[in-house]
Parts: sequence; C-alpha cells; structure tokens
Amino acid sequence: MTIPGKDKWKLKWHKYASSNWNDYKEQTPYKVMEVLVKDLKEVVETFSMRFQNNSLHGSDLYIEWETTRVEISIKIPEELEIVNSINKTLSGPSNAEYFRAALYLHETKTDLPKALEYIQKVTSSEKAFFFQVTREALILKDLNEISKAKKVAKRALRLSEKVKNNDFIRINKEILSL
Repeated sequence: MTIPGKDKWKLKWHKYASSNWNDYKEQTPYKVMEVLVKDLKEVVETFSMRFQNNSLHGSDLYIEWETTRVEISIKIPEELEIVNSINKTLSGPSNAEYFRAALYLHETKTDLPKALEYIQKVTSSEKAFFFQVTREALILKDLNEISKAKKVAKRALRLSEKVKNNDFIRINKEILSL
C-alpha cells in the first residue's frame, strides 16, 4: 500500500495468503517505510512500477506517477541463498525428492527398477509414511515380485489402518490377495 505525500511516500508492505481481493483482511503491515519523492521532468500519465539496475545483489523499484518518482532499493542476500542452495544440493536428495522421482518413474513405467531403488531409500526408515510404503508394494507388484510386494503391503496396511485411510487400506488388501 502506498500513501503518497508531497515530499515523501509511506509504503506499507503486507503478507497475503492470496492475490484474490475477496480474501483481503485488514492486518498490520510487516514493514513500513518512508521514501523521499524525486521530481521528474516529464509527466508519467499512468501509474507505473518497474525494476531498474538489476543485478545479482538486488534491484531498484521505481514507482512513478505524474511528475514524481520514489525509488526503493531492494537488496538480495544472494551469498546466503546461494551457499544454502549449494549445501542442500551437495547434501543429496531429500526423502520427498526420492519419493517424487519414484512416483514419476512408476506412474510412467519409465524405469521400475530405478523407481524401486528410489522408493526403498524412503521406506527403509521407520518414519516412512503409509502412502510411501504402499508405493513400494505397488512397484514390487508391477515388477512381478509378488511375495516381496505382499510383505511390504502388510507393513503398508498397518500404517494405513493406523491413520484410517480407507483407500490405502483397500489397495494394500488387494495386493495381499494376489
């Protein structure tokens, strides 16, 4: 939100969960700033916002209207972001990433042995979720390793019953009935 003034503008920054104006709720801004007004020689007929001086380190936001401009310097802590990204990448994929890869490879029947390898990286943990263990059973079934699929389906069934998920209970019972 901007509150234009003669010599300076007040800018109020809000965090919203949605861009839908129907969801708007009055709230306290998370940042309020005052920015000095600069006079322009030429008239800007339509209110405009644009980024200038873009670099790895940030950008300047220009807000212009009529013969005024306010400039907001936006700094990006790129070193911290890049180092965090490097560390995350080098630490290896997360369980969620292995699961998504296994899911894709299984659903598309692209590479079932690789899908099994990835899902077993996830399900080897006692903290594996019911849907992850069920996915392992389904992959084993599609690899025609029925006895292994049934063994995994028993674990998946226990986990599914614990969370009372009827769809996964049904899927695991179907595997066990093979």
